[in-house]
Amino acid sequence: MKGSRGIGRQSIRLQLYRLGLAVVVAGVLSPLPSTADDNLINLDQIQGNDNEAVLRQEGTGNVIDLDQVGSDQKAWVEQAGRNHEVKLRGEGGGHENRIKQTGSRDKILLDQKGVNHKTTLTQNGNDNRITASQIGTGNALTATQTGDLNQLTSLQNGTNEVAYVVQEGTGNSATITQLAAVSGTVTQPSPPVVAPPAAPPAPPSGPVSPGSSPPPAVDDSNNSGDNSSSGGDDDWGDFGDDFGGDFGDEWSEEF
Repeated sequence: MKGSRGIGRQSIRLQLYRLGLAVVVAGVLSPLPSTADDNLINLDQIQGNDNEAVLRQEGTGNVIDLDQVGSDQKAWVEQAGRNHEVKLRGEGGGHENRIKQTGSRDKILLDQKGVNHKTTLTQNGNDNRITASQIGTGNALTATQTGDLNQLTSLQNGTNEVAYVVQEGTGNSATITQLAAVSGTVTQPSPPVVAPPAAPPAPPSGPVSPGSSPPPAVDDSNNSGDNSSSGGDDDWGDFGDDFGGDFGDEWSEEF
């Protein structure tokens, strides 16, 4: 089944194959149509069965370009703001993608080949960018960018690889490459590292230099020959506590 239509200044092009399902909510349905201009959706569901896409745009100049090639693929994409772009191509089967963009000029490029990949990608800010590729079986990427000018590049090529990325602030950059079944977590900016207290200086050793005072003599008058301390282990006090303290102490919204 093929269809195309334009509503006002919106542009929607659909190409569905067999049992594909598309639910499109264009910005023109907003109570303020003047704030929803020049949005674009290109959707192709081909060579497969039971693909689903739920797409929503609110704002101006947003673009969704979605290709689902295969079967049992699901995509939820929501854009609110200006000049966002999502380009997603899934080949294979069983992929699930949830994408949300708010702000201005955020961009996501996602390419999937294989089966059962999952992504949850959220951008809240301006000029953020995610470029991701998933190849193989069962890989998962969860990424959140909050702020401006953050960049993430991710490559997962293998089986059951998992990556979590959180970027907060301005100008953060991260690159993830996973080629085996491993998990990774990136948080930017990193929490501050608290250094442990410095050790006390060691007592002087060796002969006493001329002009310096010798160390005080030890008074053995009260020593009855018993080498045990009257305080036992309490003489150590809270030595362990001196090195204590806390040396360091995730997210997704369903559409």
